[in-house]
Amino acid sequence: MVDPELLAPVLSLKGMHDPTLRQALAESIDKAARRYGFFQIVRFSLSFAVSGSLTPSGFEDRSRHLCWSVSLSLSLSPRPLAAAKSMAAHSYPHPAELISRAFAITRLVFDLSKEEKEALARDPESNRGYTTMGGQVLDGAIATREDVKGVEVPNEEVGKADMKEGYMIGAEISSTHEYFARFSHGPNRYPTESQVPGMRETMTEYFESLLALSKELMKVIALSLSLPSDTFDELSREPAAAIRLLHYPPAVAEIGAGAHTDFGLLTLLATSGAPGLEVFDGKTWIPLEPAEGTFVVNVGDLLALYTGGEYKSSLHRVNNTSGVDRYSIPFFLDGNSDVLVSPVKGMGEGWGKLKAVTVEEHLRERCGFASHRSWVFYSLIMYLIPRFDGTYTSDSAPGAMKAAVV
Repeated sequence: MVDPELLAPVLSLKGMHDPTLRQALAESIDKAARRYGFFQIVRFSLSFAVSGSLTPSGFEDRSRHLCWSVSLSLSLSPRPLAAAKSMAAHSYPHPAELISRAFAITRLVFDLSKEEKEALARDPESNRGYTTMGGQVLDGAIATREDVKGVEVPNEEVGKADMKEGYMIGAEISSTHEYFARFSHGPNRYPTESQVPGMRETMTEYFESLLALSKELMKVIALSLSLPSDTFDELSREPAAAIRLLHYPPAVAEIGAGAHTDFGLLTLLATSGAPGLEVFDGKTWIPLEPAEGTFVVNVGDLLALYTGGEYKSSLHRVNNTSGVDRYSIPFFLDGNSDVLVSPVKGMGEGWGKLKAVTVEEHLRERCGFASHRSWVFYSLIMYLIPRFDGTYTSDSAPGAMKAAVV
């Protein structure tokens, strides 16, 4: 059994702006990203500005300072809705309260009737809205085969529907925004205020806070790769990014979320406390039980691609055998739609082998699963690159991410 501290070490962000502590944090992230691509974070402060429209009449830009602590509680006990609505509108709560409120609203969303939820069905172009139970098929990121180095991959039923329902929410942007009509950008789809009071404001606060945190983490990741801190600034500018509310009913035989790698740069995950997350180590599935008060962070495909496979985008799944409903809220930082991503020159076994791709091209393929089975092999390659024999080739010339210092 893998030591939990090796699978997903808990890293404190306290004092992360002190140069010495920041360097130590970068080194810890580097080790975790090269091993399994998972780590957990606690103890950080965060300031962010919210701009846009939370109501039809709009609202002013607001700056908030949120201070997280290791005692963060992800309790799902919902407060009276009137109190939650009032607090959302008139105070700036401790982040533990914001997360608790986000989970309370998540439960209310999935408690809506089937008809109410399906009226808010996900738009495939903007990638916003509700996905019904069994409406996504993630299983198939791995399949029955034996790797070139003899790593036996467990049997999976490729193409089996996920036993979960989801609700995707992104940035609040206007119709005049430069990316408004682009893939994975566009208007959010919300229930009415009477159906789920306070949802729009709470989810906007939550999205903006996680976006700011993820951008700060990308600066530390640049340091972990011995690159300038602004290396990923263009990739993180006006990014395709989203939070996804997820509900997994108790399962007996069905997998909640099939084996897959995450599509983008980074994922930051909050859970309701029910177990179920599992990571594939190349031989078997290992349970990952988040420490209390943490976000679980994992490397996605695009960051793995950028590092030539040095940082691992590991296969993972959700298997909810807890006997209770499981809720989670992942935040996905995918990147600026127009940026071309490819391995940094000389970095990793993927240099010269993995094809350069824009963020939008990559997301369209992954979200559409037009080449669903081809990702069986790509995902394994991204995980096994340090042991791969180099037979994966690309007909495109090696490139570098636009605006990156390489």
